[in-house]
Amino acid sequence: MAKQVKVLAECKDCGGTGLYTGMNCHEGATNVCISCGGTGAKEISYTPFTGRNEKKGVKRVFSNASWRALFTGKHVFDDGTMIDFSKYGCSYEDWKKGAEPKPLP
Repeated sequence: MAKQVKVLAECKDCGGTGLYTGMNCHEGATNVCISCGGTGAKEISYTPFTGRNEKKGVKRVFSNASWRALFTGKHVFDDGTMIDFSKYGCSYEDWKKGAEPKPLP
C-alpha cells in the first residue's frame, strides 16, 4: 500500500487569501479565515494512486442500476417481475480485466 503524502495546499474556503467574507460581512468588512487561520494554506494528506484496490465480497458489477436493488442471480420483485441478474453486468474478475458490464433491461 502506498504511503500517505502531506503537502501544503491553497485553502479552499478562502481561495488562498487568508480572509473569509461571509454573508454577514458588509462594506468591505471580512474575517480571518478560521479554516487556515489566515495563512491562506492548509496541510492536506493523500495517498498517491498506484492502481485500483481490491473490493472484498464483490461478485458481480453493474453499470446502470442506481434505481433498483441489485442481486447476483434470479430475483422476484414485489410486483412479480423476475430478473436473472446473472445475465447482466459482468463478474468482478472480468471487470478487473477490462470487461464492460452488460446493461440491465
